[in-house]
Amino acid sequence: MRALRTAEFRVSAPVDHEAAKAFCVYHIHRRGNLSTAEGYIGVTSRSLGRRFRRHTVNTNPILADALRQHSDIDVRQLMVGSDDTCFEMEQLLRPADNIGWNLCTGGGIAPASSKGSVGQRTRQRISESGLGWKRSAENKQRLLSYRLGSKLSLEQRAAIVLRNTGSRRTEATKQLMAEKARSRPRTACPHCGKSVQNHLYIRFHGSNCKTIKKDKSC
Repeated sequence: MRALRTAEFRVSAPVDHEAAKAFCVYHIHRRGNLSTAEGYIGVTSRSLGRRFRRHTVNTNPILADALRQHSDIDVRQLMVGSDDTCFEMEQLLRPADNIGWNLCTGGGIAPASSKGSVGQRTRQRISESGLGWKRSAENKQRLLSYRLGSKLSLEQRAAIVLRNTGSRRTEATKQLMAEKARSRPRTACPHCGKSVQNHLYIRFHGSNCKTIKKDKSC
């Protein structure tokens, strides 16, 4: 699908929610018209620039017509928080269908097109295709270089704290984490005989085993 031809758009995002791994409620509107009863309200974890460009490729017909007719389009950040908090705000601003440039009621995932929907079998195949895949040393180094020397701003730190405040792991999540930990491969230490996970073996066993140090001290 071809992208819509739109003029330059302006983005107002005081908090970098993507770097903070948080969500935000955003508002696409005509320049100077800040009424949330008009325009488009959405929720995203991506940067607003990237999310807006996705709207120009795959969007609802009401928003598509608005982007074609108007060149004075702005995108602004309304709030930053957890996904639940942002979807609750979207539901408050869009309590029914066909408000502003929105097609659907806020607070949930928009219906996917037949071309964009992914079935359970496809999700399973994608998951299985990644099993056993490892990044190369060059790839790891390149990813590491992106973050070297960069520091989170006070706003980014505040967004991270806001997202994690009050969040607790469910019993099902704890059980799943425990099962994954038990299924990790183990290596037996030839000195003390203990069978431990690989990261513990490297740090506390093998040539670093305490029994070796005791024998040398005797």
